[in-house]
Amino acid sequence: MIVGESPVTRCVMGRLERGEEVVAGLRELARVERVDAGFVRAQGAVEDAELSRWDGAARAYVPAARVPGPAELVALQGSVSLDGGVAVPWVWAVLAPRDGPLVAGRLERARAVHVEFAVDVLDDGDLERRLDAATGLPLWRPPRRR
Repeated sequence: MIVGESPVTRCVMGRLERGEEVVAGLRELARVERVDAGFVRAQGAVEDAELSRWDGAARAYVPAARVPGPAELVALQGSVSLDGGVAVPWVWAVLAPRDGPLVAGRLERARAVHVEFAVDVLDDGDLERRLDAATGLPLWRPPRRR
């Protein structure tokens, strides 16, 4: 088990406006607000969404669903942590397309129709991703003890 502790030091809240790319917008927010560690949640509506899913046999995320039209962003959650010294958001979404069942997976990209978000920032958090040999994923490494 990998365990660490950090208090939430601030919450950055806002809205992505129509046409903004969701994952890129969260990455830019992390850069501007100097978020190296945090937890993301959001809801709203998106379009042109692409989701992936983990394929253990391939040791990679593979395409899972594409939602070209508008969809309700029922839930988005994930984290921001350092990967190679750069703050990177990893987020998963549940989408309700206008015509079809719910779809879910890791959000690779989507354009916002309107997306309201909150990022709980851990300014003294110690979240950094390193390549994990067992999975092939960049996963959180054990935290440094302070």
